[in-house]
Amino acid sequence: MTSAMIRFLSAIAAIMMCASAVAAQSTRGTKSYDVDLMLRNEDIGRVEFDPLGRYILFDYQPRYDRSPDFGKGWWGPFGGQTAKLYIADLDRPGAARPLFAQDEGAGYSLRSISPDGSVIVYMKASANAVTYGLYRQGGKGPVEIGLTPDIRWTLTYADPVWISNHEFVLPVMAPGRLPALFESHAEAFDRLAEAWRDQRAGERVTASIVGSGRHAATPSRETIGRLVVVDSLTGKSRTLADGNFLAWSLSPDRHHLAAVEASPLVPDPAVPLDHQAPYWRAQKAIRIFDLRTGTQSVVDCDECDTATTTLEWSSTGKRLAFFARARKASWRDARLWAYEVMRDTAAPIDAQGMRVDLNLPGYPLRPSIRWLGDQLLVLGRSGRQASWHLMRDGRAPLDLAESFGDAMTIVGSGKGLLWVQANGKLWSMTADGRKAAIDAMAETGSFGAWQAPGRFTRRVIGRGEGEAAVIATSTGSNAEQMLLAWGATPRDRFVLRAPSIDAKAVAVSVDRRKAVFRGNPGNVGTLTIVDAAGGSRVVMRINEHLRGVAPGRPVRLDYRGPDGEPLVAWLLLPAGHAPGKPLPTVVDVYAGTGNRQRWSGPEIWETSELNGQLLAARGYAVLYPSLPYDEEATRREPMEKLGGLVLAAVDAAVSAGYSDPSRLAIQGQSFGGYTTMSVITQTDRFKAAVAQAGLYDLISLYGELQPINRMQAEFDGPDLYFASGVETGQPRLGATPWQDPEAYLRNSPLMRVERIVTPVMIVSGDKDFVPMAQAEEMFTALFRLNKDSVLLRYWGEGHVLSSPANINDKVARVLAWYDEKLGMPNGSQAPIASTNESPTIVVQ
Repeated sequence: MTSAMIRFLSAIAAIMMCASAVAAQSTRGTKSYDVDLMLRNEDIGRVEFDPLGRYILFDYQPRYDRSPDFGKGWWGPFGGQTAKLYIADLDRPGAARPLFAQDEGAGYSLRSISPDGSVIVYMKASANAVTYGLYRQGGKGPVEIGLTPDIRWTLTYADPVWISNHEFVLPVMAPGRLPALFESHAEAFDRLAEAWRDQRAGERVTASIVGSGRHAATPSRETIGRLVVVDSLTGKSRTLADGNFLAWSLSPDRHHLAAVEASPLVPDPAVPLDHQAPYWRAQKAIRIFDLRTGTQSVVDCDECDTATTTLEWSSTGKRLAFFARARKASWRDARLWAYEVMRDTAAPIDAQGMRVDLNLPGYPLRPSIRWLGDQLLVLGRSGRQASWHLMRDGRAPLDLAESFGDAMTIVGSGKGLLWVQANGKLWSMTADGRKAAIDAMAETGSFGAWQAPGRFTRRVIGRGEGEAAVIATSTGSNAEQMLLAWGATPRDRFVLRAPSIDAKAVAVSVDRRKAVFRGNPGNVGTLTIVDAAGGSRVVMRINEHLRGVAPGRPVRLDYRGPDGEPLVAWLLLPAGHAPGKPLPTVVDVYAGTGNRQRWSGPEIWETSELNGQLLAARGYAVLYPSLPYDEEATRREPMEKLGGLVLAAVDAAVSAGYSDPSRLAIQGQSFGGYTTMSVITQTDRFKAAVAQAGLYDLISLYGELQPINRMQAEFDGPDLYFASGVETGQPRLGATPWQDPEAYLRNSPLMRVERIVTPVMIVSGDKDFVPMAQAEEMFTALFRLNKDSVLLRYWGEGHVLSSPANINDKVARVLAWYDEKLGMPNGSQAPIASTNESPTIVVQ
């Protein structure tokens, strides 16, 4: 064993042995942050008001390290296997309480509340089953209705929709099937192991088949779902239609339901695979259900393919706007359509040269549209700048920004009015262009449309769903303020103030003039109900173990890129860092990251092995540079400028006195792994690198099927995630490997491996949707060249690690890697209490 390896292993052992001691260490009433503290984090998921304003419901996530199963990667956004439902009555004092007695080994997540607030629909997830359940207020208890939700990777999962006070509609799986998201993680590999056992026994056929061309319609590509109506009074259901439904939307009058149905799509060789299109591998048509008569029809749009992200009913329910492409066209050439209910016809909307903004680089494509009565508003582009346009039959769209002479943002609509932020003021505006400034509140600030942060659902209750009140936020001198208004007169408006400077509104009830805020004062998570009279009540506190922990401190860096363009980077400094003392610095990279005007984390209450606060607690500065791409480009050279962009941020941090230029490391995960490996082929300034879950050989990646979806391919057709990704996603080479092999070679780090001199640790999980073969290819090349590298593989892990044991191990190994290559951070500083100030450094 080499002396370097002995030092490396010794460093790992030292870190792991002192982990508990560090957690218990206290200086001046503060504690240091570490992995053990992070793994104890709790969380709060979805929060929602009862439509009648009597209570709030929310999902509570207990300690992360108490989960009974860390192998189901999809649990996070859908409730987890440990989540529990909690309720807090608005008119009764006290903390929130469990909604009912819930199984310890199952997770419960809120899905919907009936219009009269009497019935709650929830989803229950246990070890091998997912089902819907009903809880009736004042009833005998919860009832599981034996229906399995049809959840797919469309990223547009919607809630059940209520067609009356006691009936709701939702898509479910055929009996005996599990949701696609369920099967594509742990269960997919369980099925694989079962197939291996069958092969060893030699009695059952273990073949699966996927076809192409004339063989694409294999018998196994079957309908596995249906749309059902559930009677919440009896728990019984009836089938509305058989089919695989991806999205659905109910008209405001509850007379019509629009549902997007998927059927197999054969790729056109002449049309690029649009990676950012929602569920691109299916042909998607809209079915309209008349809920009064029971009749249904398919929207005729010349065999168009419909986006699942855009089904918007007008406030009268007479028209439906949707976004669709011609069958052999790219999604970038897609158009807006309008369906007329009375005529049962659809026609494209003439945009007269205006291009619909596609929310790039967002995934999936999500055009922004909204209705003002029966007039359609579209976020579109006539030039480079996106702005809101009013669509007018037979005439060019009206650019609303022109009436203000400045950029404007729609922050809400209702009662025939728009509420607009422009010229530093809030305005009301009618469809014919009349506008009036609003003296919103004593403390003016920058207004914007309310968007519930993170996983929280943007939900406004009251004043009619189709005539939702305007919800705008304004940051004053002390704390976030929220303005709610549904008319043009002062008596129709009121202001809610956040209980702490970091608190964000996560749910609103207009009729009760209340909102729920989620904050983390002193690192302790709080859920607080606030009313317009100034009253507040904390109904839940979590993460008490973080009280007194000193987090890293963010600092903003304004600097210039290689071409003189203004950029913004963020530095996360260790708690108690002494000014003027340059630090060993880890640069955390992800190509495509634009300028972050405000600090958005990581924070110590976030649970992730990638949390930069763990590095800051060790004494490292963590630099997050801007690495923007031109999102309007249809083809790019993704590696070309990465080195220069990263080093511009590094030089800014060095010039500001924060970073030691002789002690630099670089790291990244996913496309950040690609970024990391690309940069170290272009510079030798980094002493260490860590690349995790990255893509390194774009030619071989193009032909890979996602490992987690291999067992599903025969039902949905091949998931060409990487083929579409390389063509039109993050790398965006704009061609196939056989059309432009040189582009694939130029932009694959594997093909530049001889230039690497930085020691690199490559991390991968065998259940990652990014194939472990990518990591193994890169390591093989480094090994063949006898370059310094470590391949760290975690069995059973996905795109990010989830097992607490593996998280502990990986963090310890990474810290030891940096300690060895950069030298341990000098002179541990005593942690100090954190402040909420984020200084800005301008580097010329």
